[in-house]
Amino acid sequence: MTVLYVALALLALLVAVLLIRAATFKPEKSSAKDNSTMETDGELYAKRFSEFIKVKTLSIDDPQNTDAPEHERFIALIQEMYPTVFSKCEFKRVAKYGLVLKFKGKSQDNPSCIMSHYDVVPVTEEMWTKDPFGGEISDGCVWGRGALDNKATLFCSMEAMEHTLKENPDFLPNDDIYFTFGGDEEIGGICQQEIVKEFEKENKKFKLVLDEGGAIVKGVFPGVSQDTAVVGLAEKGIANVELCVYSSGGHASSPSKDNPANVLARALVNIEKHPMKSVLLPPIAGMLNTLGRHSSFALKIVFANMWLFKPLVLKIFEGGNETRAMLTTTFAYTTLSGSNAHNIVPTSAKCNLNIRISNDCTLDDVLKHLKKVVNDDRVQMNVLISTPPSPMASISGFGYQTVKEAMNEVYPEVIVSPYTMLAASDSRFYRTVSDNTLKFAPLRMSTHQRKTVHGNDEFVEISSLESGTKFYYNLFKKL
Repeated sequence: MTVLYVALALLALLVAVLLIRAATFKPEKSSAKDNSTMETDGELYAKRFSEFIKVKTLSIDDPQNTDAPEHERFIALIQEMYPTVFSKCEFKRVAKYGLVLKFKGKSQDNPSCIMSHYDVVPVTEEMWTKDPFGGEISDGCVWGRGALDNKATLFCSMEAMEHTLKENPDFLPNDDIYFTFGGDEEIGGICQQEIVKEFEKENKKFKLVLDEGGAIVKGVFPGVSQDTAVVGLAEKGIANVELCVYSSGGHASSPSKDNPANVLARALVNIEKHPMKSVLLPPIAGMLNTLGRHSSFALKIVFANMWLFKPLVLKIFEGGNETRAMLTTTFAYTTLSGSNAHNIVPTSAKCNLNIRISNDCTLDDVLKHLKKVVNDDRVQMNVLISTPPSPMASISGFGYQTVKEAMNEVYPEVIVSPYTMLAASDSRFYRTVSDNTLKFAPLRMSTHQRKTVHGNDEFVEISSLESGTKFYYNLFKKL
């Protein structure tokens, strides 16, 4: 009986600890105040941004097919629209369509870099209800390809700097501010790779690099109804690994169990059955800690007591495609090939694995895992391309805290939270010149809007252009 009483007492103590921790698991209070004097003009911004959309800066898979006149037209347009910026900044072009603007600060020791890309993906015009390159202004929005991906951030950052310099011709930031704009992000980002090579030669180390990635979204976390600005602290690596199996082939009427397609299929099943280990890295742990404080009390019990509920949370996250991808390296089977005739056993079977590498491992770790779970020497693995994961920026570091403060000044009602970016962007190349590369666009994006990126009827709200411009205006004052 004594044992039962002790067990009940311990259980009561455990429940008390869980409830007390949940009750004290409260949101952080922001002290950020908007002391800026900037007045925005949505109607003017819409008209100006519409001109960005009208330029068909398409990126085609074959760079030789890039429409050079349209890229040149865009480069001329931004010089015409932002004369003060270009008169105050050092400007150069890199790798044909890469643009670098350097605004000198009091010091060159700890520069910052604001990134964007102005190229866009092709469209299927019959699927659009608007002219994809018409720059239509209606329903409080500007419509067209590139409205979100990624001309809006370029527009907002340039509008903010132009306004800053017109308002105060003697403006001088603490450190140099660079603007780097790529013209081929959608087909591999050669422009930014070459820009980074130049930074490496100059031994540049940036205290902050800010590129596309997260945005202001809604309904991304259970129990949280407020808008959330998700700021990427890290970006997963990417690799394409081709799995190949070869044989002498033969007639399909007497197939062998060693048919390359059979061997490859077993390998793919084994990979699917044995995923890499899930790990709760700092960006996602930070997200749970931040957003968990705004969730319902029942969920606070869980997120305030991760020492106990971490295995449960991992299990729940592993059940969703996007949440699982936040925790581990993922494998997507993309291209498959075998025989070119219905009655011929293939002489080779191939599959491409598109791999998104978690920030806790390397490509070598991934290849060792694949060889172990496939366990068949007949399956050859050829690395076609690879980019390692980015360094993980610190939640307490200058970059994240500064972006957070600038966000809170413009959007006081929005929660700012870290996360890990699952897709690839040009900023992945900056890992050699900065440990604080953030992925965030200061724009509101509804669930529907996010689906228009690389889709149909892409649009940006005019109010987002205003708030986004004010965000960069406030950010520049802090750099």
